[in-house]
This record gives sequence, structure tokens and C-alpha cells, in this order.
Amino acid sequence: MQISRVILIEPKSDLNIKIFGKRYMAACTLPVVAATIPQRGIEVVIVDENIQPVPDELMGPSTLVGITCMTHTTEQAYKLAERARSHGSPVILGGIHPTVMPAEALRYANAVVWGEVEGLWPRILSDTTRGRLGGVYRLPKPPEITYLPMPRWDLIDQSLYWQWSATYTSRGCPHNCTFCTAMSVFGKKVRYRSLVDVMRDVHWMKNHGARTLFFADDNIAASPQLLRQLCGALIQEQIKWISQCHAVVTRDEELLSLLSQSGCSCMLVGFESLALDRSVSKKMKGVDVKAAIEVFHRHGILLIGCFICGLPGETDYERLRRLINELIDVPQITVATPLPGTVDYQQAVAAGQLIGRPWNDFTVTRAVSGSPQVVQQLRRDYDQLARQVYSYRQIVRRTLRNWRQHSLYHAYVTLIVNLVYRGLVSYRDRPV
Repeated sequence: MQISRVILIEPKSDLNIKIFGKRYMAACTLPVVAATIPQRGIEVVIVDENIQPVPDELMGPSTLVGITCMTHTTEQAYKLAERARSHGSPVILGGIHPTVMPAEALRYANAVVWGEVEGLWPRILSDTTRGRLGGVYRLPKPPEITYLPMPRWDLIDQSLYWQWSATYTSRGCPHNCTFCTAMSVFGKKVRYRSLVDVMRDVHWMKNHGARTLFFADDNIAASPQLLRQLCGALIQEQIKWISQCHAVVTRDEELLSLLSQSGCSCMLVGFESLALDRSVSKKMKGVDVKAAIEVFHRHGILLIGCFICGLPGETDYERLRRLINELIDVPQITVATPLPGTVDYQQAVAAGQLIGRPWNDFTVTRAVSGSPQVVQQLRRDYDQLARQVYSYRQIVRRTLRNWRQHSLYHAYVTLIVNLVYRGLVSYRDRPV
């Protein structure tokens, strides 16, 4: 069976937020995957179901369908897989959920990619052509990512996204936080791309109209030396950028100054909890949350501060509310969720706390784990906090504060991203 087309699909999500009629952000997953498909006269199509339906006419025996999914989009991914197979298309599932739940995913598809796909496409295409596609495709070790082709951003309609210009400098995370899937999917060792390739991506996006870049690293400051090199290169570009890092970077004020000079306008930092049980997250050990926030602000860098409701020992939500309203530019508050592939999930399953919970409830904005009483109380606590920190009044206060203290651009980012998170928590309302 000769394959003439590969369709890569991102399933529709309940967390699809739009800004000014555009989807908030395009994930870089499928453009990265598309770039690794060997050029053998095969047409490659990317379909984001959050923007457009998947056309039936593109499916058929000569079309291989690849679907990526996270846990909360898994049920929709399985429906798409069954639909594609009904049209005769072989189907392969990949992404976070199929990686940590491969046996389940195989019930709905011909095959599953475990982890990263680089280096697997020749075998996948060969097996598909021979009618042998099946089982789990997995590399013996995480692939080297030093030199990779440029993501196929040309395969998406950039005009349909408020933010489409995303890339990354590394994969992997050394912090084995009990609630996070990063290490299960990408490994404990941090692997890095070459600066030449990263800047190639930056130049392409800038030349195609990007004015703000998002580096989708789990921790862009994992190597301070490499981050300094990146900042040095970005200074020449006169472009704004956003990324994610841990708060210990604030111990190096020289690096913070360099971040600011290079155009870093905002950082997402996982503080997790003000009453953090240190067994939950290793990355915040010894960090003074308030002092860390003030260091970022001193260098003109906005904070998307991430906090998880329902972690062990977390009871003082009033204290958290005051900190957010006083210092955080954009709050990201989520509900402690035992995602498959994490220590928390193993413990919740062993305790029988997840019986009957559908995967599309695992949005990290819905309480899913614990006794009915615990779930109800957590939902009440989360809803009350969300109403307070995402009120229009508080969003306007943060926006005006950053206009006065920083710039109109900082105020614009504050407003837009706050509205995005306000939209995300609006999907929490579902009967327990």
C-alpha cells in the first residue's frame, strides 16, 4: 500500500481559547513533527481541529493519519482515529497520553509512537507501505536534537492564531515533580539544540511577521551558559520573547539583566504552592517566592505565576489571593490533577480515587481525585479563588499597573494573557 499523504491532526480541545476571533496559540508540536517526515513525494497536511474540521475526502487507504493528544483531548483523538480507520486510513497515535498509556491507545489505532518521533519515520512509512504498521514504535534512547530541520510553519494558516511563533531550545527536565509528565515523556537529561538552528527558526519567524516569540522549553534556564549565548544572539534581533524557567534563575542578577536586554518580556514560573510539600516539587527548594518575583520585576520581566490548588498542606488560599493580587502579573491557577505518567496518578489509582473519571475531565481546571467530599471542597476553594483573581477588576488593575511601571507593550501582554487564563477557568463548570 503506497502512502501518498500524511495528515497530522491536533484534536479539538475544551480549552480552545480565542482572542479577537483567533485561536490564542498554535502548538509547535505538529510543525516540528512534519519537518521530520522524509521527503519522498509525500504530501504533508496539518489540521488543527480547533480551527477547522478534518476533511473526510483527505482520508483513505493511501493516507496515513497521525494524531497527537494530551490526556484531556484523548477521547476526541480516539473518535478521530476510529473515523479515519473507517475510511481505510492507517492511524498512528502520539503525544503525551499515548506515550504514558500505550496499551490503551493501541485499542483505537494501528500503532503508537512512544516519546519522540525523530528517527522513527523511515520505519513507520516502510511498515505502512508493506501493510505491517502495528505496535509501539520507540527509540532505544531519546534522540539527539542538536540539528533538526526547521518546523513546517508553512503548513499552518498563521493568520488564524494570535500567537503562532513558537520554537524551543531544549527538551527534558531533571526535576521529577510528582504532578508533572515532562520527565516521563522527554527524559531526565536535558538535551539542547544548536544555537545556529534556533536562530534560523527565529529569523524565519521574524521575517514572516512574528513580533513576539515563545520558547516552549520546560526550563529555558536549565543551562545558564547556553541561555547567555541565546540572549547575546537575540539582542541583535530587537524582538520580544516569552518562555518558562524556574525561580532559582533570580539568584543570578547578571543573567536577569541579560534576559531583559535580549527582549525577554515575560516568564512563566511554577511556584506551585506557598505551603509546598517539598516531596511534590524539587525545583523550588530554598526559593523565597516574594523575593523572586521582585527580582524579575526589577528587571522589567513580567511573571506568569503558576500555583496549584489542592497540593499537600495547601489550605491558606486567602494568603495566595493576596500575593497574586499584589505581585503576580498573570496568575495561572490550576487544580492538582493526577495525570497519567506521574507519581500522583499511580498513588491515586492505588487509592481507588479515579474510578469513572473521563479523560476529558483532566484539564487541570476540574477536581477529579479524592472522595466526593474532598472533590467538592476543592472545587469550592478553586472556584472562589478563580472568581477573585480573574475578575475584570483585578485584570484591569494589573494591566494599568504594568502600563505605569513598565510600558504599553507590557500592559498589552498583561491584558491579553490574563483574558486567556480567565477563559480557561470558565471551562471548569461540570457536575462532579
